[in-house]
Amino acid sequence: MLIGGRFNLLSALSFKSLVAGVVGIFASISTSLQLANSALRIKTGLRTRQAQLQAVNDASPLGLVYCNLKGECSYLNRTMEQMAGRSLDGLRGKGWRRCLHPFDRARILADLGAWDAQHNPAFTTVCRLRRPGDAPLWVALKVTPVIISGKPAGYVASLEDITARRSNELALIKSEQRLRLITDNIPALVAYVTTDEHIAFANRRYEEAYGILHEELAGMAVSEVLGPDVYAQSHHYIRQALAGTPVLFERTVRCEQGLRYERVSYIPDIDQCGTVTGYFGLVEDITALKLVEAKLRQLVRVDPLTGIANRLQFDERLADAIRFSRRYGSGMAVLFLDIDHFKEINDSCGHQGGDQVLREFAQRLLACVRDTDTVARIAGDEFVIILEGLTAAEEAQGVARKIIAAMQQPFEVCGRPRAVTTSIGVAVRRQDDDDAKALLARADEALYRAKSAGRNTFETNPDSMDVF
Repeated sequence: MLIGGRFNLLSALSFKSLVAGVVGIFASISTSLQLANSALRIKTGLRTRQAQLQAVNDASPLGLVYCNLKGECSYLNRTMEQMAGRSLDGLRGKGWRRCLHPFDRARILADLGAWDAQHNPAFTTVCRLRRPGDAPLWVALKVTPVIISGKPAGYVASLEDITARRSNELALIKSEQRLRLITDNIPALVAYVTTDEHIAFANRRYEEAYGILHEELAGMAVSEVLGPDVYAQSHHYIRQALAGTPVLFERTVRCEQGLRYERVSYIPDIDQCGTVTGYFGLVEDITALKLVEAKLRQLVRVDPLTGIANRLQFDERLADAIRFSRRYGSGMAVLFLDIDHFKEINDSCGHQGGDQVLREFAQRLLACVRDTDTVARIAGDEFVIILEGLTAAEEAQGVARKIIAAMQQPFEVCGRPRAVTTSIGVAVRRQDDDDAKALLARADEALYRAKSAGRNTFETNPDSMDVF
């Protein structure tokens, strides 16, 4: 610098230092401003991300809670506030425990105290939340540890509102209980069977019918429950049901009481895709019905006055006897009988006396033949006898003589003895004779000749003696 026309070196150096200092100050200010701006951007970003995270948490359908290692709450989302009916201030610290229903609180706290978060990464349970002035809320609770550097630093709990689901489950349970109560008390066996023929459901009637404990039935194979004989009767129909066809059939079961008759209905269970997923089985005990049917069949085939076969049963037995004789070449004969002068007995003793004679006459006939032979009353005082397994025509004649002799003993009619005789016509089946009516007609012709011969005797159809 020039001073008084001279260059002052010291002054020049001081000026440069001043300039350099000013530049350094501005540089430092610039750096500080850059750092400040950067910190502001970071802080703004953190606030933005924190706001975004809070929005996400608040939008979650799950209630979210954060607690430190001491179990003190320091955060919960808006969903949790709504579920609990309280704000963070009311749940801060250990205040969250007041939300637990009194019936669940001790259990939950004991289970949490025993939980090893280091080795068991999640704690789950179902409990109820108590809400001020409102019904309890059922929730599925899940607690997971926050791990930092390999050690728990806190806990995050998520709570799912399952009240509606729980109500539906309880309603389903009640519905199943009602269904079980109904099926256990209806007079039938009810079961559901899967496609691999295993019992998925069975009512308690199965225990009574098959002697298997109700608790053991589920999962058992149908063949094991029914046994070989009953399963053999049912297997064909089971396959039909699993092929999609409803079936109805009857089967017999041997039990301690004898034979049990069952009417069985199998209904396929077909889903929306048309696939058979199993079948429903309904089994009714029809033993009493079968006994009534047998009794009715017996009544319509038995003469109510004498207790022997009637015309219907006689026609059936005669057709069977002819078929057996033709197939095996054995001899058979028909005896046609009536009571001599039966009208006079009715006129003198009344119908009560006539009925006594008919009953006694039937019993004497039964005493003259074998158990394998058939004695029937087909009308009024007309009786017929089927003799099977004959080897000669004379055997039929021998039975006729035996019957006539049996009638010689007086009958007791209205308290008084009375002579009762019979006339008999005998017809032996020829080898080519398959007509039951024709065979009976030939016996009737022989009976007519016996009456014409004076009654109390028998006659044999002329073409019967050369049969054998």
